[in-house]
Amino acid sequence: MLYKTQKYFDYLEVFGHPDCPTCVLLSRWRSTYIDTFLYECVNDRSMRKRIRETGGFCRDHALAMMKKGDPLGHSVIYTTLIDEYIEAMNKKMKPGCLMCDLEVLHEEILLKSFIDSFINSEEFAEKFAETKSCICRPHLKQMKKLTRNKDIIAKLDAVQIENLKYAKGCLDEIIRKHDYRYNKEQLTKEEEIAWKRAVKLMSGILDE
Repeated sequence: MLYKTQKYFDYLEVFGHPDCPTCVLLSRWRSTYIDTFLYECVNDRSMRKRIRETGGFCRDHALAMMKKGDPLGHSVIYTTLIDEYIEAMNKKMKPGCLMCDLEVLHEEILLKSFIDSFINSEEFAEKFAETKSCICRPHLKQMKKLTRNKDIIAKLDAVQIENLKYAKGCLDEIIRKHDYRYNKEQLTKEEEIAWKRAVKLMSGILDE
């Protein structure tokens, strides 16, 4: 029997979103965590030590944090980082990014939750299919590594293929409506964003 965690209901909520549901939930987690980090954790000595040892954050997470603003939080973090850099400019930093490590862990939890729910809940599997949701290529690959059950992979692939055909159909309409014979036809709202959806589905871009 499936124990329905909050992530089960989170997935049901985002099914129908044009982007990969796992990407959507991961992006929300990242945004919330960064808010919490900037507000509560900048004075946490152990975290500041870890950040100092690695020289800060990766470009992706540094940019995501910067977009949040918060001059005070950034000043607290980066005075330490700059002091460290001045004192030991040629010091070799430990590999890694604190937020990358945490995000990888959360991503795996989300992927396992999806697989478990898809296998054990008819409601979950049906809504995934009905809403034409698609898992991005990178996350689908990761999901398949988490389960070696060929029947489950085949079932997931079948739904994914049908939903991808629907997504491709929207791209076909963009192409058709750019033809001079049909260019008076307006793109639907879904078709207007279909090209962006395709980029995200193939690459797994997190939308900030």
